[in-house]
Amino acid sequence: MLVRRFLRQLLFMLKRKNWEESLLERVCVSLESVLLSPALPTLSSPLSSPLSPLSSPLSSPLSPLCPTLSPRAPAGLRFHVSEVFLEELARVGAAELTTEQCQALLRPFILAAASTTEVTLLKVVVRSVFQEIIDQSPFAISEILRETSDGAADDDDDDDDDTMKGPFLQFDYTAVGTALFQAARQPNVRALNRKQLYRLTRKFHDLADGVFPREGLLPEVSDDEDEDDDGRRCRKKKTRADKVSADKTTTTTTTATTTTTTATTTATTATTATTKKKRNAIGRRAKRVG
Repeated sequence: MLVRRFLRQLLFMLKRKNWEESLLERVCVSLESVLLSPALPTLSSPLSSPLSPLSSPLSSPLSPLCPTLSPRAPAGLRFHVSEVFLEELARVGAAELTTEQCQALLRPFILAAASTTEVTLLKVVVRSVFQEIIDQSPFAISEILRETSDGAADDDDDDDDDTMKGPFLQFDYTAVGTALFQAARQPNVRALNRKQLYRLTRKFHDLADGVFPREGLLPEVSDDEDEDDDGRRCRKKKTRADKVSADKTTTTTTTATTTTTTATTTATTATTATTKKKRNAIGRRAKRVG
């Protein structure tokens, strides 16, 4: 609750300042460099315009990917901020925020989804930020209302209808999808993160085309999927080691075969010489007898 209230007052301060561009940038930098700082500084990107996060989502004047910045926040705090950020932002600024301003405030979460090495943080950001935007789109709301109106409505359905009344933030789905795609195609993004970002990209482009992604939530990010990055390298190393071991075994076998062949040849030569000596001895005896 304390974190939620602190975040709400921060957003109220931005609202009183009419969502000034420089203040939005400072909030984004704070989120990137401390609250959502990745576990390892694996990405880098040149500086671009402060409020053009969707054309270059991995750029920031004080990017957390810079190794000289302060340490990241505790894991629980990062998870909680990711879970409540959109809710508090909609409560405070849904009536005034433009799509460009909403997109600017998404930049820290795009960066976190692309650069984090923590599977849990990736799960939370995907589910609580980007999937939440999809679930609150006009297409999602109309689909839910249509499905609930076709079936028998009970008390739980009434509660669900109340939650769909807003307020809702407005996003440019094409721009968000493009930002996610640009983040995913960075060379140092881990395979697991890239896979999730590409899934989100397809969903946002579907929304931009007027098609609601009916499969709902993204498949859960499994800890086992982390092998898509680290595990693949381990498998490659194991394959190389197996190949080297097989080559050594083949070489040893070939050497042993060669040695055996040489020994057999030597034995055959010795046997032939012994047989020749015996024949010569028998011939000499025969001459004496004769």
